[in-house]
Amino acid sequence: MTNYAGYMWPVDQITQSVDRGYVQTNVSPALMALAAIPRPQPYELTNATEQSPIGHLDRTMIMGTITRNNVQPANAHNRAAFIMPTYSNDLLGHWLLVPSILNLGNLLSNQERTIEVANLFPTQKEIASVTNATDSGVTLVTGTLPVIVNPYNSYVLQVNVSTLGPPNINGTITLVGENLDTTDPESLVVPVTGARITLFPWDPEQGYTEQLEWKTDILESYSGIEQRISIRYAPRQKLTYTPFMTNTQKDMQLRMVLFNWLPRVWGVPIWWEQAQPTQACTPGSNFVAINTANADYRVGGLVMLMAPDLSYYETFQIATISSTELTFTSGAITVNNYPVNAKVMPVRTAYAKTQTQSRTLITGAERVSIEFTTLDNVNLANIGTWDIYQGLPILDDINYVDSELTEGMARNGVTIIDNASGTIYQQASTDRSRPTSVKTWWTGGVAAPNGQSAIWTIRQLLHWLNGSQSAFWVPTNKNDMTVTATITGGATIVTIEYIGYTLFGLDASSNPMRPFGDVRMTLTNGTVIIRQITGATVTGGGATETISVNSQFSATNILPANIARLEFLMLMRIADDKVLFTHDHPGRAQIVANLVGVRE
Repeated sequence: MTNYAGYMWPVDQITQSVDRGYVQTNVSPALMALAAIPRPQPYELTNATEQSPIGHLDRTMIMGTITRNNVQPANAHNRAAFIMPTYSNDLLGHWLLVPSILNLGNLLSNQERTIEVANLFPTQKEIASVTNATDSGVTLVTGTLPVIVNPYNSYVLQVNVSTLGPPNINGTITLVGENLDTTDPESLVVPVTGARITLFPWDPEQGYTEQLEWKTDILESYSGIEQRISIRYAPRQKLTYTPFMTNTQKDMQLRMVLFNWLPRVWGVPIWWEQAQPTQACTPGSNFVAINTANADYRVGGLVMLMAPDLSYYETFQIATISSTELTFTSGAITVNNYPVNAKVMPVRTAYAKTQTQSRTLITGAERVSIEFTTLDNVNLANIGTWDIYQGLPILDDINYVDSELTEGMARNGVTIIDNASGTIYQQASTDRSRPTSVKTWWTGGVAAPNGQSAIWTIRQLLHWLNGSQSAFWVPTNKNDMTVTATITGGATIVTIEYIGYTLFGLDASSNPMRPFGDVRMTLTNGTVIIRQITGATVTGGGATETISVNSQFSATNILPANIARLEFLMLMRIADDKVLFTHDHPGRAQIVANLVGVRE
């Protein structure tokens, strides 16, 4: 007797001769491969029936063994098996399209792309025709058709894409191939996608604004406790640019673009994140050498190179990013020369507000104000450099105040009964008011690139806060309490001048009420101590109060003269899901956020 080990075989070949009472498998694998037998599908589960052979059987069934003696037939039985494809199954016996999908991305300049069709059959194939079902801005260079493609050779189709055409590119390119020894055509379909973008290269006046906007669903209970749910993963940017047009030609160019293409997708350079090349970028370059830190460059995003005098520019899609350079996608090279004082900046895709404003001066110059809302938004959240207290960041940097700081108190859950003629009745369901304030950063005192680094750090923090969703700590930056007695080593109480905290800062159970529930002590030597208040009592006949805290102070005595400031550390959040940036130069910006206190 002869034993045969299991052999992996296409299911249609195993079962094709069941009606004859046996499996005819006496064709060699090499010949069957040349005949382009259909390949097995990966991990295909099937039932195969094996019968006793009549005549010669040189292939056994999948899984298990079979015994043959040419006299005594074997009993028929079923086997369930997995058919495992091999490397040759994936590589040979089919067409190979590169790329299989032609994604043009965001189109800001004319592009040339190629589609390569490789014949991986062991026989000649023919490309009979090519059909373009995209739009008038996409043209094909096919060469002479039909064309014969020899085994393991390829045919290259050139695709030219113009910026002139519909805003969205969504169609197909179909290649019809045919095996020369059959009459069965084979269609090879390549989807083509992309978006034509209008670039906004006009230089805006300094003082351009950027507003980050989130969307938070705030659910507030009757007592004022909140649940805050973020609706957006990343904030939208609203950019307001105001070019000052003194050149009639450029003024009319902008007018004509706005007249025809205003509702389309725009490519908007981020002027405040501009950098200069560290080496000249010459014609034919497919990269630009710059410091990529502190700017929102993204793989697949766009970057604009502009001459120092703004007279010419080019835009490219980013393929790779390192700390020292950006490389462009395949086939993208510079046409112009960009010296080391050129401008390099990220480009965001955005929609323009479809109503612009223009103001014409008596001299004939014109200011055109356009607002953009970005589309390609990402989350840049990072709080790695900020101090943390109870798991939340502390905004303990300087709060910039121009002339005065706007603060206030607001009470939610107030019911007012007033018939405009009698006694007014007013009652609140909440037991405390909410302090309101404004947080302002100003990076003007920090020269670029340190100013750009400061803006980037603040931007990452704001993304982490996610608008109104996450709370944070803000010191009042005022000497809220005056310490009247030495804090002995290891003590947990501080004696201060009476401020009414015992009467107004504790709830009905004598627990401190946040956001007035934590204190921050700064010593004259720069040491910072943060403690949570646990209680308070009136002392000294009403002249003083003692504030109890949750843990001991240092082992050494702390004299009042050594305390520079004792302030409340407020638990707050962004009040309105918005933060406004006003940029007047790269690395110099004023950033303003409205704040409101939260209970917990």
